[in-house]
Amino acid sequence: MTRTPARLAALLAATAVSTAVAAVAIPTTAATAAPAAAAPDRPGTVRGGNTWQLRDSLTGGAATRTFSYGSTGDWRHVTGDWDGNGTRTPGIVRVVGGNYVWYLRNANSAGATDVTPFAYGRPSPIAGVEASDFPIVGDWDGDGKDGPGVVRVRYGAAAPRWLLRDSTTTGAAQHDFAYGGAYDSGFVTGDWDGNGTDTPGLVRFAQQQRPTWLLRDVNASGGAQRQFQYGSSFEAEAPVVGDWNGDGTDGIGMLRYENRRNRWLLRETPTAGSAQHSFLYGAWADRPVLWS
Repeated sequence: MTRTPARLAALLAATAVSTAVAAVAIPTTAATAAPAAAAPDRPGTVRGGNTWQLRDSLTGGAATRTFSYGSTGDWRHVTGDWDGNGTRTPGIVRVVGGNYVWYLRNANSAGATDVTPFAYGRPSPIAGVEASDFPIVGDWDGDGKDGPGVVRVRYGAAAPRWLLRDSTTTGAAQHDFAYGGAYDSGFVTGDWDGNGTDTPGLVRFAQQQRPTWLLRDVNASGGAQRQFQYGSSFEAEAPVVGDWNGDGTDGIGMLRYENRRNRWLLRETPTAGSAQHSFLYGAWADRPVLWS
């Protein structure tokens, strides 16, 4: 869920050029402003549905920023760069009238919703019978702003369907494709190749085997361009993705249950290997989030 074009702004920013032909001055055309440079992703948690506790380094310790956003009944928390300013900020996905309604804020602080709330996706009214949507976030078109998405799952009956929208508004998906198997459930998104767009990934768990990551570089059906194992074959873990070093490519990670706390085991590249960052942050009951 990165804003890679922002991170590459210094390389991609166009400059205005003034040219003279046959002594006739051609008016200078102003260059389109490049997205703001984005900061590396950092760990956070949401406790009790609305208390956001953010830490500004990849280390254990106390929260360096705490604020309230949402309500105690909220269960789905997301973060994204909603306005293209290079920072990842809070969002709530709340069930309202049979739909998911998104409430997004452009600052890591308490306050009102900055983006007009919009409906996108829906929960399943009958678990195991109708398809249900799993909310996700990413910059699907490389414009420097994150948009909403859902993975529509009918577990055991069909391949997951990815429905991605480029703007933070109600409407139809601009990207609609199937990716994964009928029994997959570990859905992640990231910019795996540093090209500026977020694309799908799966983390497949099997008993007594290390989790297998299956990452795809385009928002379309097809096979994984990257396949590797990362994580434990016996510990309770959940996947997490972020740009930990600000290089424009998302890395991977696992949150491991350790004495009722989360151990963050982060790797800076989407490849097999050892964790480069390992620290305790947040209780297991907290909902993990990222911020920048």
